[in-house]
Amino acid sequence: MTAALLRKTAIGATVAHLLATIVSLIVEDNPNESYLAATSVVHMVLFGGGVAALFAGFLKGLGRSRTKEISVGGLFFLSGETAPAADRRLFLGCLGVQVLTGIVGASLAPLTAVAFTSLAPAAGFGCLAMYGAYLGIFPERENSTRVDA
Repeated sequence: MTAALLRKTAIGATVAHLLATIVSLIVEDNPNESYLAATSVVHMVLFGGGVAALFAGFLKGLGRSRTKEISVGGLFFLSGETAPAADRRLFLGCLGVQVLTGIVGASLAPLTAVAFTSLAPAAGFGCLAMYGAYLGIFPERENSTRVDA
């Protein structure tokens, strides 16, 4: 897992989400529902991939927590010194655009298939979790004596 791959994935997911939301808003009232179905599939794939990445990042974070002091904020939001500032801004910026796009899209066409746009920000959360879990910089865990009661 490389930082460049995760950066490209986050940007690609954000662009796909933005374009699919715009298309779904344009074709919402169109009798040809194939475009709307296609954009809904894009949003569901982003949601499913994001949830899978979030879960994989969580499991990797659990494994790393045996030797590193993993924080929830560091793992899922790259807080502190977990990641370089440029990467943190990129990933949080992509997440912000995804959340804003989802809220605006779902509020412009509530109770329609366009509401699937609100699911897509899971991709941004997944990218954050994968970066934190695989590439995050965490301090070493201090050796502590375990006392069994």
